[in-house]
Amino acid sequence: MAGIAASMVDVLDRWRGIGVNVESHEFRQLAGHPVAWWFDLANASTLSFMQALAGDTTLVLPGKPNESALVTQFLKSTRPMGNTLAAMVWSLASGSKLDVL
Repeated sequence: MAGIAASMVDVLDRWRGIGVNVESHEFRQLAGHPVAWWFDLANASTLSFMQALAGDTTLVLPGKPNESALVTQFLKSTRPMGNTLAAMVWSLASGSKLDVL
């Protein structure tokens, strides 16, 4: 795996420990399971999680990140997810992971 997919794997894997415990992730559904379920490696691999995200057109419009709710709504700096990911970026030497999403 290379390029953007590898970067997305890195983001999700780094985010798992936080994302699995976010209260709103217990209620928001993705492919029939709570988002928290997807963050738990006992339930789903990172690749499966990515496939579920890519398959949900209410969140992700393939090839159109600037029109995807995941980016335009959830990753806004005024939202908890955007703030948390932005804080993570500062600790990563490889640059902004928000660009990956």
